[in-house]
Amino acid sequence: MAFEQELERLAVPAPLDLGVEIVGRRPAGQLTRDAPLLRAVLRARAALALEERLETGSTDANAALALEIPALALGVTRGRGMHTLAEEIALEPLALGAQQLEMILLDLLVSDIRREPEKKAVIT
Repeated sequence: MAFEQELERLAVPAPLDLGVEIVGRRPAGQLTRDAPLLRAVLRARAALALEERLETGSTDANAALALEIPALALGVTRGRGMHTLAEEIALEPLALGAQQLEMILLDLLVSDIRREPEKKAVIT
């Protein structure tokens, strides 16, 4: 509620008008450095000689994290103009991004099978 109270205190000089509408809430979440998902991401990025880049931000992963479901946002390319009509992505890095994603998923699958050997997996 403190945020809403601060918004009410905002003022602009006439003839300007200011209106604020809260359209949603995403509680912040965080993975610990030893979370299996984060470790798998960091291993894949290191193997592909990609920079270890951890940032905070507003992402859909926060909804899962709020429910104690491990989640993170993972970039698979570069771009600019995010969330604007001029948004663009670079196509060339997508192959490396897909390789990164595949490595992470295989890492998690193998880790899960090692932890619970009675599980069976077929990888095609």
